[in-house]
Amino acid sequence: MTVKRALLAFGLAFLIALPLTFPASLISRLVSLPEGIAHAPLSGSLFKVHTDWVQVSGIRLKGVSASPSLAGLFAGTPLALQVSAPVAAEGRLGGSGSGLKLSAVDARSQFESLRPLLGLPGLGIDASIAVDIDTAKLLDGRCAELAGELILSALEGQGLPELSDIRGTLSCDKGNLLISVAPDNTLRLSGTATLTPQGRADVDMTAEPPPGPLFELFVDFLGQPRDGKRFQIRFRS
Repeated sequence: MTVKRALLAFGLAFLIALPLTFPASLISRLVSLPEGIAHAPLSGSLFKVHTDWVQVSGIRLKGVSASPSLAGLFAGTPLALQVSAPVAAEGRLGGSGSGLKLSAVDARSQFESLRPLLGLPGLGIDASIAVDIDTAKLLDGRCAELAGELILSALEGQGLPELSDIRGTLSCDKGNLLISVAPDNTLRLSGTATLTPQGRADVDMTAEPPPGPLFELFVDFLGQPRDGKRFQIRFRS
């Protein structure tokens, strides 16, 4: 092998190995994050970065990993992101300055796991929560653009009959996250829930459960409805 070929082979090997060996701890010195975002020390390499937690506008995500995403490169979300808690989630991330962009987000959790974090009262009902986000933009930690859906499924509680899924549309409202629910479900649940960048919740909904154990459960937690059938669910944390 000639010297020229040896140098070329060495150069190619170096370029291939660089993402695998470049210390992730140096990334925070080279890349500035948008305001309102903080994180624990980084570990790993450029090929896959890991941190114990990331704080975004008052919400702490745990077990966060990121790696390059070729699929998201041309969409402005070049990082593939994974989170382990308080939700199990994956998606693509990008941004610059004070802006943050998300796409192809798939998140899963349980209502009872998230309820204490949001300061919501319990109703004796648990459910699986799925969030699918096509695209989202945060500006200065506030919701600027959002298109997605939230689904509550596998609703369960003592003595409850089988319940249909509850679906909510995700959007932005004056910088807040807005969840709008239509009454096409067993509970006839409808209304809105708003989550502020500081993590406060504002719920304004009504429910009209069918007579039986489900109706009595609502009576136990909310008292008798004024019109005998429709419950008002209003709460602020």
